[in-house]
Amino acid sequence: MFSNFGREAYDSRPANYEGLLDVLQHSGLAVVWIDNQSGCKGVCDRVASVDTTSLKVPGLCDGGECFDEVMLQNMEERIAALPAERRARGVVVVMHQIGGHGPAYYQRSPPAFKKFLPECINNALQSCGRDELMNAYDNSVVYADHLLGSAIRWLKTQEAHNSPAMLYVADHGESLGEKQPLPAWHALRDGARRAKARTLDHLAVAGIRTAQQYHHGLPQAAARCAGEP
Repeated sequence: MFSNFGREAYDSRPANYEGLLDVLQHSGLAVVWIDNQSGCKGVCDRVASVDTTSLKVPGLCDGGECFDEVMLQNMEERIAALPAERRARGVVVVMHQIGGHGPAYYQRSPPAFKKFLPECINNALQSCGRDELMNAYDNSVVYADHLLGSAIRWLKTQEAHNSPAMLYVADHGESLGEKQPLPAWHALRDGARRAKARTLDHLAVAGIRTAQQYHHGLPQAAARCAGEP
């Protein structure tokens, strides 16, 4: 998402290659990457970064993981730690969330956001019914919606002295076994990762397709929250 290389070519990219975050920093902006997932895969190597996965915040971190809301904690302090001359030009904050990553969907939402029950509470998804699996995933979407709302509310507190904006994008889709039985879930994901684009750039195709797949689930979960069938 932050380079012009596709998945297959990214690991063999030139050592002196720079991506979007480097360009933003070269322009004089203050840039910070906040990660609550598996790392930035080299994207944030030359900008300020914060790893929230190992924090111990009561109510937000339990069982070796943190809920995504932890990334909003101490946001003012993290921004204040960036160089003042860069902050004067503008600040770019990238939040890399765990979001709705599986197979442990039930671990992606706190109890207060589990609107759909019963949910699958097993990493072996084939042991769960389809409704339980969908409930667990939809609960992660409910919590993601709360995270975005919290981020927007924080941005509104900055309007007196700044002109804040937010862009939210998905970096891949998620299969819940729609095309294959759930025992093949891991194989399905691995196969999708290895697939090569035949006619268009792999990154562009993946970006368009997976963003549509991910956000397709958002209106469905929102409709369920509103009581629609």
